[in-house]
Amino acid sequence: MRRMRLPSAALLLSLALAPAALALTAANAHAEARYETAGRIVSISNDRRVVHIAHERIPGVMGAMTMSFTARPGASLAGFAVGARVRFAFTVTDDGQRLLDRLEALP
Repeated sequence: MRRMRLPSAALLLSLALAPAALALTAANAHAEARYETAGRIVSISNDRRVVHIAHERIPGVMGAMTMSFTARPGASLAGFAVGARVRFAFTVTDDGQRLLDRLEALP
């Protein structure tokens, strides 16, 4: 009789944990994504918090295009000008915001 209880207990435990496993899977499906690429600065907002960059293709993710990025507090736009070639990293949040994590000048 004990042998029958062990598989039953394991089955009940699996069923009890299934909703938590599904919730973790759903949360990971909406996790933030981080990318790195290079491009050219098209414009910078007057308050220097938003930069528009014409970036290269990100293989397997998106083609080349111009996008806007909001600088995170640690990512400074100081010293950058329109036309500058840059390498940068950005995060797309689960609500679609594009946050600039790092920006560096290219020669």
